Amino acid sequence: MKHIKFILSLFIIAMSVAVSNPMMAQTRKEKRAAKKAAWDAEQKFQAEVEAMKRQLIMDSLNAIRTQRNARGTYVELPCVDLSYDDDAYIRELGIGSNANEMQARRAAELAAKQVCKDKMAEFVQGLSTDYVRNVMGNSAGNDMQSKMEGGMMSVVEGMLNRARKTCDKCFQNNRGTWDAYYVVEIPVVELQQKLAVAAAESDRIDFNAAQFQKFMDERLQAMKDSKKEAGY
Repeated sequence: MKHIKFILSLFIIAMSVAVSNPMMAQTRKEKRAAKKAAWDAEQKFQAEVEAMKRQLIMDSLNAIRTQRNARGTYVELPCVDLSYDDDAYIRELGIGSNANEMQARRAAELAAKQVCKDKMAEFVQGLSTDYVRNVMGNSAGNDMQSKMEGGMMSVVEGMLNRARKTCDKCFQNNRGTWDAYYVVEIPVVELQQKLAVAAAESDRIDFNAAQFQKFMDERLQAMKDSKKEAGY
């Protein structure tokens, strides 16, 4: 009798383990799925935040180019006259508001650099697309173009870190907080030279300096014309 009870006990234990293992595995699987879903949601949220930041910057810049005063006429705000592109420099204006004057200035500087970076990212992407498709042909893959763009964007970011300011003004508004206006510029010739070096050093890039310069000149002119048509 004791022997039978012992066997039954072993059987019950075995069945419990057999049942619990799938449940544990399912639980681990669900946990992994939940963790991945949380990570995906976080990445999506961060992307939306960055998109909102960029849109806020663009909206702010568009709003400050001109502003109506109390009588309904348009007035140009500070630093706008020093924010236009020309043949020698690419420039951008940023604004920032904060209860602290220095924080407002810092926000305006970051806004100017971010808008310039976004504009240059479009320029670099267009330039690499023109060059790869027209010079290297269909045999060139996306990986090759991505490496070329990565090298050129490193140049842009480096130049923006050292960008010279051409205007820096800050005023206290009627709400008691500070509104700052900041303009940065990067030299076109230096930019072109460094972009050409970065492109030439890209892995497996069949570099043609004359063709690259041609596409770069065309893209820079198109960028300047687009800004001019937009009124700034």
